[in-house]
Amino acid sequence: VDELTGTYNRRYFEEQMSVRIEEAKRYDTPFSLVMFDLDHFKVVNDTLGHQFGDHVLRESAAIVRKAVRQEDVLARYGGEEFVIMLPHTDRLGAAILAERIRESVADCTFSRNGQEQSITMSLGSASMPIDEVDTPEALLELADKRLYEAKSQGRNRTIFE
Repeated sequence: VDELTGTYNRRYFEEQMSVRIEEAKRYDTPFSLVMFDLDHFKVVNDTLGHQFGDHVLRESAAIVRKAVRQEDVLARYGGEEFVIMLPHTDRLGAAILAERIRESVADCTFSRNGQEQSITMSLGSASMPIDEVDTPEALLELADKRLYEAKSQGRNRTIFE
């Protein structure tokens, strides 16, 4: 578990990813992955300080944790980047969840010691079998590619196809 955010860490995510994808293939069930990070997070750290940045990471993770199901796996992938494994979830289900999370974070004002900041996030999603990828690496690579498409298209959006 990541100490700062209380989410799973990258190592746990990587271990679970292989197992859960094999399970989805074996039982012919959909499986989706959502990757996201906080937009312009470096600016938050640089202007409001790392303590405030840590507060934003903790609170953002708490918002996401409330939105996911018990069987989903929310993990901190690195820095301000997170990933959500969504077993038994197709592309539409992943897109709906991603948009709900994006809106919840965008609607929040983070406050600490008299300082306030709003923040947005960009999200990319990939889904099996519709995206025709069937390895953990390929699914993660596609979700990551779509995350960066969201950023290049102006941030504060979800790309899922």
